[in-house]
Amino acid sequence: VSLDAAGRILRINRTAADWLGLDPACRSLFGDFVDPRSRFEDDLRRLKRTGQARSLEYDLLCAKGRLPVVMDAIAVTDAAGNFVSGRATIFDATQRRRVEEMRARIAALVESSDDAILGVSLDGRIQNWNPGAERMYGIRAEHAIGRHVSFMAPRGACDDWPATLERLHRNERFHHFEILRARPDGTTVEVSRS
Repeated sequence: VSLDAAGRILRINRTAADWLGLDPACRSLFGDFVDPRSRFEDDLRRLKRTGQARSLEYDLLCAKGRLPVVMDAIAVTDAAGNFVSGRATIFDATQRRRVEEMRARIAALVESSDDAILGVSLDGRIQNWNPGAERMYGIRAEHAIGRHVSFMAPRGACDDWPATLERLHRNERFHHFEILRARPDGTTVEVSRS
């Protein structure tokens, strides 16, 4: 899509015209097709001032309903550096939005779970530690993240993490089993791991 200084459509390709239900010869204001809660007018002013705008997220008001999009734009200027038009590339962000929503739901489940849920890298470093893990082990996330998981093995007990990590490297499935883990106060807790 190419827009003039007022945000009026100068040129639009067939894909974008079909999304919006427009004739490609249409010269409407592009902002009329953007959700009013967006900052399109502010973004257009910034484009004129800075010459570019990246990763702008909008909901377009299309012929078939709302379409989430991401837009990158650059300014076209005359020899004196005055803004003449803006050229924008618009990407359908429907799948990206679905993935983000799914991740948000999963994150909410992990955060609200009473179970300890850990994210561990293939080298055994803790990357994620939910509130359930804080309650179960008595260790705050900031004191667990970045440490090797073997710190949770009770003193004198066999550390099962090397074998576990080796199985992860081989993409083997895990079966549910019981194991002891140590708390900072020296007590142990029996946990089910899967």
